[in-house]
Amino acid sequence: STPGTYSVTVTNLQGCQSSDTISVHTRPNPVVQISGSSMICAGGSVTLNATGGSTYEWSTGSTNNSTTVMPTVTTDYSVTGYDQYGCFSPAHKTVNVEALPDIHISGTNAICYGDSTTFTVTGGSQYHWNTGAQGDHIRVANAGSYTVTATSTNGCSSSESITLTLYPTPVASITGATSICENTSATLIAQGGDFYHWNTGSTSPTLTITSGGTYTVEVSNGYDCSSTASITVTDLSAPTLYLSGAGSICEGSGTHLVAYGNAAQYQWSTGETGQDVTVTPTTSTLYHITATGANGCLKTDSLYL
Repeated sequence: STPGTYSVTVTNLQGCQSSDTISVHTRPNPVVQISGSSMICAGGSVTLNATGGSTYEWSTGSTNNSTTVMPTVTTDYSVTGYDQYGCFSPAHKTVNVEALPDIHISGTNAICYGDSTTFTVTGGSQYHWNTGAQGDHIRVANAGSYTVTATSTNGCSSSESITLTLYPTPVASITGATSICENTSATLIAQGGDFYHWNTGSTSPTLTITSGGTYTVEVSNGYDCSSTASITVTDLSAPTLYLSGAGSICEGSGTHLVAYGNAAQYQWSTGETGQDVTVTPTTSTLYHITATGANGCLKTDSLYL
């Protein structure tokens, strides 16, 4: 109705009258407003606060001055605020729901002990790792769980984790002689793993060699982890040896056998240990001599008398 002063006169059947007056005033409606964030990240919530009224009715059903909402899609919320005179006004607020960054960590999650690998993350614009590192990749070598929090341009963030497993690395070793005499052989033995591969092409844990040189073996296990070991074998020369003596003698006679060379020791098949020996065989006999050099290498010769 229009504000103003209204009068009324009442007349009865007898012609008597009575009058009265009333003034009508207009009261303003309350100015209702809603405060609170108009954007949330998916899975989040926001508290909307209404001001300007004495009591409120929200579209959520709440009658408090505030209501906490957790929309899954962009949603419009309204509230009607009433003052003490019953006057009211509505207010509206739209809450937009922003998507979380869809992040993914790539990289090898199992390596051999002593190696390292790189984890790379995609899906965000900024990244923070639980190691303190920042950026879209990280180089790691220790077993454990690595977590990255990615933040997108809309300010929403999500986290992803990856676990790094370390496989044991075999410790390769080679045992065997470090020197070899000419015209002999030696055995090298590799240890530490399940599979072996020598630089000679052999795949046996043992390797028979006939000459010096550097021998390397790669030792691996069932996780395909490997290590290498090497050994250098030195060639040693045998002593020089030449046996001199008569090829035949008369029955009952003796002869002198002499060993020439650079050996340090001599051993005859007769038991003598000198460089020369006198023999008196009763029958035709084959005499042997073994010469030992200063380096321990041997050489043999024989003479049939």
